[in-house]
Amino acid sequence: MPSPPRLPPADGLVVRRATTGDREAVWPLVRHVPGGAPPREAYDRAFGTLTNLLDTCLVVAETPDDGLAGYLLADHRHTLATGGPVVWVSEVAVLPAVRGRGLGRALVHAAEEWGRTGGAARVCLATSGATGFYRALGYTEDTTHFGRALP
Repeated sequence: MPSPPRLPPADGLVVRRATTGDREAVWPLVRHVPGGAPPREAYDRAFGTLTNLLDTCLVVAETPDDGLAGYLLADHRHTLATGGPVVWVSEVAVLPAVRGRGLGRALVHAAEEWGRTGGAARVCLATSGATGFYRALGYTEDTTHFGRALP
């Protein structure tokens, strides 16, 4: 399937660490992550916790015209097989109306830089439908991930 045409780059794009004040703006974006949104109360608790963890990268992308239109959540994981810590990207979401304008790319680059400064050896993630996007960023497919909800 061909990639959609790229839109003009987002003017004034800023990627920054999320703050507790971003909670309301990130909530609608969570619906764009595979698996659906959690109950609102669980989201509120998690958001407050994640904005304060030092080993967690929760960043948002915003533009003057679109406001807060994307976010990324990642953390450090310690592994034996990679020769150092791994940055695991858990969630990336960009509003469909602004996709193709560099927000997702900027969010991933922010996670990569965060990992580099923290001594990570690798960045890993799972995706269910954005393989073309990640391949365009230089990522390769090397594993299959499975998940199961815990009762």
